Amino acid sequence: MSILSHNQVQWAARRGTLELDLLLMPFAKDCYPMLQDAEKAEFCALLEQKDELLSQWLLMGDIKGLSQERAALIEKIQSYVANNIS
Repeated sequence: MSILSHNQVQWAARRGTLELDLLLMPFAKDCYPMLQDAEKAEFCALLEQKDELLSQWLLMGDIKGLSQERAALIEKIQSYVANNIS
């Protein structure tokens, strides 16, 4: 997937499930502009995944078998939310 604009990413981060929205939307708003291009591309690819997979990775922490890049991005999202969202 190509790199999306900040506005496109913010829209794509809206998943319709509260749990995923609380993780993805703040990260997309606050962190996406500061990511390196490779991380932006990975985040855009992540947003193309089904909600079931996103829940497995982001909410349950089941990242075994993922690429190092995807696992690192998921951990970055989780860390951001844990440290910045109350």
